[in-house]
Amino acid sequence: MIELILEPRCVRCLACVRVCPNDVLEADGDGLPYVARQQDCCSCFLCEAYCAPDALYVAPEAYPLPGLDAAQLLADGRIGAFRRALGWDQRKPGELDARAGAAPAIQRGHPGSPQDLHRSESYANGINRH
Repeated sequence: MIELILEPRCVRCLACVRVCPNDVLEADGDGLPYVARQQDCCSCFLCEAYCAPDALYVAPEAYPLPGLDAAQLLADGRIGAFRRALGWDQRKPGELDARAGAAPAIQRGHPGSPQDLHRSESYANGINRH
């Protein structure tokens, strides 16, 4: 659930407001986002993923966590952790993630995997099921 917006880090781009599927965030008169409807947050983490300056924190819990300390979250490395886990802060726009090359192999299934065996049987029976 969205918990904190760190005003000193926020660049007021409002990407978080635009990507929120439940309209949890709004912008004040100065263009600073704020949590308008915390109870509507579905913890999808889109706002955190799209926040390039890591100015907000979404907790994995589906209920409010009173008393969170922004300084402690920063010290623990939890601010921006989701973006780092996605690899969004490790490359420039347009560059491919080094892990992206594994995607076709995962989708196909390595030889002998259940996905590979299923496809082999489907092709043998004249059925293309993918």
